[in-house]
Amino acid sequence: MIAALTSIASALFVCAACYCTGRIVTPGRPFPWPVRMVLGMAVLSCIFFFLLESGLGYPPAFILVGVAAIGGFAAVIGPRVGPRQISFPVPVLVMLGVYAVLYGMHALAPETGYDATGYHLGLPMEWLRNGGFPNRIGFYELLPQGMETIYGFALSLNADSVAPALVHFACLFATVALLLSVGKKLELPTWAAPCTSVVFVACPSVGVSATSAYTDIAFVLATLVTFYLVLDLWPDSSPASWALAGVAAGFCYSVKLPGLVVPAAIIIVLLIKRRLPELAGFAAGAFMIAAPWMGRALFSTWNPVAPMLNTVFRNIWFSPETDSYLRGVFQFLSPNGLREFSVLDDIAFHGSRLGLIGPIVIAAPLGLLGLWKKSVRPIALASCILFVIYTQNLSARFLLPSFLFAVLALMAVVPRKLAHTLTIVAAIASWPAVASVYSGSGVALDGWPYQAALGMESQQSYLRRTMPIYEFAEFARKHIPRDARVFDCAGLPSYYSGAVTQQFWQTSEMWSLYRILLDAMPQKARDRVGLQFASHDVRYLTLAAGPSAGVPWAADFMKEPEAWGFRLVGSVGDYRLYAVR
Repeated sequence: MIAALTSIASALFVCAACYCTGRIVTPGRPFPWPVRMVLGMAVLSCIFFFLLESGLGYPPAFILVGVAAIGGFAAVIGPRVGPRQISFPVPVLVMLGVYAVLYGMHALAPETGYDATGYHLGLPMEWLRNGGFPNRIGFYELLPQGMETIYGFALSLNADSVAPALVHFACLFATVALLLSVGKKLELPTWAAPCTSVVFVACPSVGVSATSAYTDIAFVLATLVTFYLVLDLWPDSSPASWALAGVAAGFCYSVKLPGLVVPAAIIIVLLIKRRLPELAGFAAGAFMIAAPWMGRALFSTWNPVAPMLNTVFRNIWFSPETDSYLRGVFQFLSPNGLREFSVLDDIAFHGSRLGLIGPIVIAAPLGLLGLWKKSVRPIALASCILFVIYTQNLSARFLLPSFLFAVLALMAVVPRKLAHTLTIVAAIASWPAVASVYSGSGVALDGWPYQAALGMESQQSYLRRTMPIYEFAEFARKHIPRDARVFDCAGLPSYYSGAVTQQFWQTSEMWSLYRILLDAMPQKARDRVGLQFASHDVRYLTLAAGPSAGVPWAADFMKEPEAWGFRLVGSVGDYRLYAVR
């Protein structure tokens, strides 16, 4: 129970610091609290970036910034209460409350998300240990990490807490609250925003993401805040006011690299409308937030959007093979895409490959019929713009921003009774016990982990029971020096292992090591493989036994690792750890 309370306190401190920062940069403006929280996140993420870039990013520095934000707000502005927001109808509150309790239990349980225990939390932990960004160039290392800096802030308060997941969970609360303000701003039917909130919250992919230290719900919130600010500021011609919208749009990019679509789309609209003063203010705000990450990528690799678009911005650190590999795995019309399975069928009913949205996703595009209504047109257009992001990655999580706006448009054009019916059906069909009947296992939240959430079950016991690779991560932590580089073919979680993991597709260097292993399959120069790895300062390799290894040379390697210049350090279950001899 004490661990749960400290995690909640840490998350509340982070959210309070973000909100207070947002209040400081928006004096005298009656923005809803979610808008201020996101603007504060954007500003704090920039401050944390420069702390890390200057080598001062240790926990005390993060905490000092947070204290200064809250103290500055209290001293300069004070706790003035803004206009009261519209409340939800009681039935909606009941449905949202049930899901909130379920999600809260999972958010308080130890982190098990694959990407969360990988780079989302692994990199911030490394930053805090070393006081700055790593010197190496890697795929995840050069992605914009705006939300990860906020997670680093949470971890600086308590490194063993689930505060980052709770901060992300708070973004879901903020999204729901802001939907009401958007509905009021556009004068939508009174049922549109509440019904949309239930449908979105109930979505299985939302539950899985919101309860982990992912960034998908934070990205949804950032897009919704940007949308609200554009609506609110549209009659305003002040460049200073539009700079706030630019800050939110720039934060979309710093949370997820494909979020660059958001500021780009708004810039195009302002150009078409010939609103040049507003464009100048907007561009300045977006540049302030996005430029640090773009500049870091540019000066490191001469590619401002590294690690992507390497076929356009040729460099020696990232191979065009990475672009091809990711296109083959994720892109909408890739050879491995619609030819092998139906995208819509998977995200609506199965979720085994892409994640589950639920059957409501079939009806969501009908919201585009609202293009003829003035109040719905901007929502439908926003959904179409954000769908561009999904065409680059088929994972259901990347559809969530477009899905939210599509559902809002749908609820705004259908009659009240039909909207209520769709909401109830979606809430029931998305409940984990029901979703498991028609979908694959593991695509929705499983059970009520109240014992782990409340400290009645230890973290180690819970993780060993629910995360098969966790025991291997414990083993790796004991046998791999901290921050040592690992050629990872097993999905080793860096957050729990403390290792620096890189996979074969992530950099040109990793591709070259992968080709070395492939070339050694016909038993040519196998004894020099270990030496070549050592020359790249990569001294460890992980594999998963059996078909899960996923690499063609794994079976031969595991039979005689010594012939390849490696030795077996140890194994845990199906996982193997090797070191250069």
